Amino acid sequence: MTFRRSFHILLGILALALAFQLPAPAQSTSAIQGTVMDKTGASVPSASVVIHNEATGEERSTSTDQSGLYLVPALPVGRYRVRVTASGLQSTTASNLVLEVGRTSQQNFTLDVASTILTV
Repeated sequence: MTFRRSFHILLGILALALAFQLPAPAQSTSAIQGTVMDKTGASVPSASVVIHNEATGEERSTSTDQSGLYLVPALPVGRYRVRVTASGLQSTTASNLVLEVGRTSQQNFTLDVASTILTV
């Protein structure tokens, strides 16, 4: 076989390899999104949302937007705990939230008014 012919065969193989590229690796993360409202149904802007990975102990935090919405993307799959706090409202926690590959889990919260004690 001549060098020229070998070169053409190699180019042909390379062209086929490029034409049939393997698909990109599958997504291995998930996300959590939801809304935070008070008992009257009003949105709670600037509420603190802390996502805790129960297996690794890692935490990510965000705040709700003006509509009470939050989104935490690119979380490793696993079991999570989500804690929400807001000024003047009682904090609340959702536990045992399981995130699956490529899925966005919806976790909404309704916060009660924090109790106050008046001392005279």
